[in-house]
Amino acid sequence: MTALIICEKPSVAKKIANALGKAKKKSIDGVPYYELERNGKKIIVASAVGHLFTLVEKENKEFGSYPVFDIKWVPASVEKGKEYVDKYIKALKKLSKEADEFYIATDWDIEGELIGYHALKYCCGREKAKRMRFSSLTKKEIVKAFENPDEIDYGLVDAGESRHIVDWYFGINLSRALMNAIRAVNRWKTMSIGRVQGPALAFLTERELEIKKFVPKPYWVIEALFKGNLKAIHEKEKFWDEKEAKSVYEKIKDEKFGKVVEIKKTKRKIKPLPPFDLGTLQREAYSYFKISPKETQEIAQKLYEKGLCLHPDTLILLPDGIKKIKDLDDEGEILCLNKDLKLTKSKYKLLKRTIKEKLIKITLNDGTKLITTKEHPILVYRDELIFIPAEKLKENEQVVMFINNSEKTFKIKKTGFVDYILENKKYSHHYSIIYASDWKNKFKSGIAKKFDLSNQLSKNKGLSLDRLRKLSNYIIDRDLKRIANGDVYIQKIKKIEELEYEGEVYDLTVENYHNFIANGIVVHNCSYPRTSSQKLPKDRKYLEDILNIIKNHPVYGKWAERILKENLKPVEGKKEDPAHPAIHIVDIPKEELSEKEKKIYDLIARRTLAAFWDNAEREYLNIKVDIKGEKFKLSGSRTVKEGWHEIYHFPKFDEIELPALKKNDIIKVEKITITRKETQPPKRYTVASIIKELEKKGLGTKCLTSNTLIKVKIGSEIKHIKIEELFELLNDKYKEKDIELAVNNKGIKCFSFNYKDEVESSFEFISRRKLERDESVYRIRFEDGSFIEVTEKHPILIYDNGDFRYVKAKDLKKGMKVVSSIKYIGEEVINKDFITKTISSIRKIKYNGYVYDIINSEYSNFIANNIVVHNSTRAEIVDKLIKRGYVIDDGSLKVTDLGISVIETLKRFCPEIIDEKMTRDLEEKLEKIQFRKIKKDDVLEEAEKRLRKILEEFKKKEEDIGIYLIKNLDATNKKGKIVGKCPKCGGDLILIRYKKGRFVGCSNYPECDVKYSLPDKGRIKIPNKVCEVCKSPILKIGDREVCINPECPLKQVEVKEENRKCPKCGGDLILKKGIYGAFYGCSNYPKCKYTESINKKEVVGKCPKCGGDLVVRDGKFGKFVGCSNYPKCKYTEKL
Repeated sequence: MTALIICEKPSVAKKIANALGKAKKKSIDGVPYYELERNGKKIIVASAVGHLFTLVEKENKEFGSYPVFDIKWVPASVEKGKEYVDKYIKALKKLSKEADEFYIATDWDIEGELIGYHALKYCCGREKAKRMRFSSLTKKEIVKAFENPDEIDYGLVDAGESRHIVDWYFGINLSRALMNAIRAVNRWKTMSIGRVQGPALAFLTERELEIKKFVPKPYWVIEALFKGNLKAIHEKEKFWDEKEAKSVYEKIKDEKFGKVVEIKKTKRKIKPLPPFDLGTLQREAYSYFKISPKETQEIAQKLYEKGLCLHPDTLILLPDGIKKIKDLDDEGEILCLNKDLKLTKSKYKLLKRTIKEKLIKITLNDGTKLITTKEHPILVYRDELIFIPAEKLKENEQVVMFINNSEKTFKIKKTGFVDYILENKKYSHHYSIIYASDWKNKFKSGIAKKFDLSNQLSKNKGLSLDRLRKLSNYIIDRDLKRIANGDVYIQKIKKIEELEYEGEVYDLTVENYHNFIANGIVVHNCSYPRTSSQKLPKDRKYLEDILNIIKNHPVYGKWAERILKENLKPVEGKKEDPAHPAIHIVDIPKEELSEKEKKIYDLIARRTLAAFWDNAEREYLNIKVDIKGEKFKLSGSRTVKEGWHEIYHFPKFDEIELPALKKNDIIKVEKITITRKETQPPKRYTVASIIKELEKKGLGTKCLTSNTLIKVKIGSEIKHIKIEELFELLNDKYKEKDIELAVNNKGIKCFSFNYKDEVESSFEFISRRKLERDESVYRIRFEDGSFIEVTEKHPILIYDNGDFRYVKAKDLKKGMKVVSSIKYIGEEVINKDFITKTISSIRKIKYNGYVYDIINSEYSNFIANNIVVHNSTRAEIVDKLIKRGYVIDDGSLKVTDLGISVIETLKRFCPEIIDEKMTRDLEEKLEKIQFRKIKKDDVLEEAEKRLRKILEEFKKKEEDIGIYLIKNLDATNKKGKIVGKCPKCGGDLILIRYKKGRFVGCSNYPECDVKYSLPDKGRIKIPNKVCEVCKSPILKIGDREVCINPECPLKQVEVKEENRKCPKCGGDLILKKGIYGAFYGCSNYPKCKYTESINKKEVVGKCPKCGGDLVVRDGKFGKFVGCSNYPKCKYTEKL
């Protein structure tokens, strides 16, 4: 008896196989599957990769013909980028021949049922199988589901198939109908409408029409000012009837007293704030103390450094030899271990401080010694690799040490742990043993029997590292595999002592890998944990030790004492960082802190302790006052119990104290006013607000993982900052459904690629969300060792023989070249700012954290991990509407005449595609199919019947619809390019782009030859403004608004003609006029493009970088000093 279990994806297949028994991994053409035995039955566990089958026409009819309803399910490999599906289909077909019993173990929902059923039907040739249903992938749940199987829910299957078929019917047929209408009038235009574009364009159009039709409506507001500057508003708030408003006002305008007729009090508890992650610490430090994010991080770094340090005689491994830490240069290169525990290089900076405290002396079994401060983390193996503070280590702890697995010679005059290195030998570590509390599940099943390791692999037994290396291909535990293949071995701690010490101690910060080798031992560097966690360490003893120290503090002591006495538990946030806990207090400062250090320390200390404290309580008061029969509303709030706010007092609550009023109290009226106001038209959607709306509809975005570094400019400083930290820096946030948006960039710029240079650009907002159910994350690694992690559909810019194109992460291939802002030897130079970087591998990874995206309308891309990536959310949704000519983005999204006409056409002939009612009706019917209340064929027949009727009417008026669409298309194209009116003939001035550049010219050319030159660089927007002086149109080029008229009086200057030569080619320098005003240009233009400002720059010195003149320049943020050889030399100074 052989059973085949079909899962939804390979990772689930592995878990199910391991839960049911000792599974052996096998493969067919690279597709993994598992075999095991259970109760005498052979079980094969294999998987699909999501939907293996998709819908296509049964026959290839004439191009673009419609309606099409004769469709079939075929392998999804027919879709671009899904060729890999064929391997899984072939594997399932082959495995099904061995089986006589079938189980479906896909997700327990409509899509999961459909995926499993299609695999069963089209791969295995069966329609019946047992159904495993489980809510989690625990061993208990899986075994229960296998031993108590259900049947296939054919209602779910029918509901799933119906959804796909109906979506195909509407999407394909309506897009073809629109395009054929255009073709009917001998034009061509790609038209598409679907479940995403349709609703998005519909509610954009609805807003646009609301604005066009909007007529301001007046209303009146009546307010009362009571004694004590208490302001109240009439309970009606807005009076739409002027007579009624004035009647009420006249009735009470002279009244001097009011009577309290109602008092309502409500109380609300406010929980403590969670401990700090780095981004929140930076944001609050800036908010409360105006300490910049960079400075906050530096201060936190210094506070952290005050705990981590090594003895001055500690030996450090460098690329050119071994030195004592006290003899190192202030910065340079160091040897450390990468994520695979392989020796690599990185940059370091040396840190030093003076202390008087006890140090920890660690002695290993081989005699190696290390002296360190008690907080310094050491890498150990405790069934996993983990950094542990020295004071937390125990005797017999397994410490990780470096081993020289290469033929490299390390020179040193001192002896000690490096004897073997001096001899240029590989270290003989036969006696180096690694122990695990339980070896189970660390190796592939059957390994002990196969290699006669039963004695070594029993519980709490050791295994020699020599043997471990030989067995590395059979290891499934990630950390154990890293040890087996890495440049490390294991030594146990023999002795731990405390030493009194007074003097200097040293530490290093190490870029990228954050570790180094000290006396042969792998230790953590001093880099401050850039934690995204809001959770404190789980070790209660560790927290109690800290609180026992803090209880001696003169300010914080009383709070720490109560926490210990009452065993209070902390509040924690949702965010978790597996590498680091939240930022928290660990000790009392042993030396004087600077004023800013005191503030940051105080902020962290109070936030940590407040997390353990009681809820705060607030009271909200609403009072109604009667003035001659008219009711006015007063509102106030106050804190009735400080709770955690007693400790962490920085957030300010609104304390609007109202007098201690009682019902029937009389209060004095100072003044009553009436104000006329008007309603405002609804605002157009911005990119941010439309994404908010689309997210309400359940549409996802394409994103980056939390550790992705974004190149940004904060003030005058350029830096690379984690996207999660950047998100936290932005104060204005709101949440809709499952997405959070940070919408105020606070003047922070990102960097983009304009296909020529690297440029600063503004971004509208950053989004954050969790992964969707079937969404995957890919790690794209490059030949220089760097990588980027993105969701499967995030587009990355590829450079291919001079052409640029965006490719989704899941469609990337090894060997493709991405566009990178970091130089790497051996790659192709694109320009002065960008170079290629070659992909070495692409693989799916497990990722459970938040994913983020940046929305940048200016260039639609940004630089992440030094790679140019697309602003995918806008690309996938809004960009399609813009590219189709349905929408214009000019800061806000304005629907074009074409966009409006498409929606009006759809509203007239097939409103279902843009109406949520169709979706709701469909969902209701799908649910009825699911529960057998209606038949699948009836739903499909009704959908086909409805659509045929729509399309028949559409075809009858196809030419009229085409004329209507083309008319609006032409109007949109023209309107989108009209800059203003021609001053010579009154025609339209049109923005014209061509291969060699761009200019503004008259629509009546060649009869009218008016023409205005434009610069080659800078994104152009048409703000529909005119110059106040000459009335010529204004264009926005980059961030600057300029009049297009070079003869504008505002640009005229008095210039003395000079007989000067071009310093570049020797031609004459002549006075010219351009869009930015007068300038000197070479007479040999366009062969020589040398230009010079008419305003001579003030020379203030020589450039220390290249020797050129330092001149005073005007910049976006004011005057500054820059090199005259810019852009070759980019040296600048502040004035």
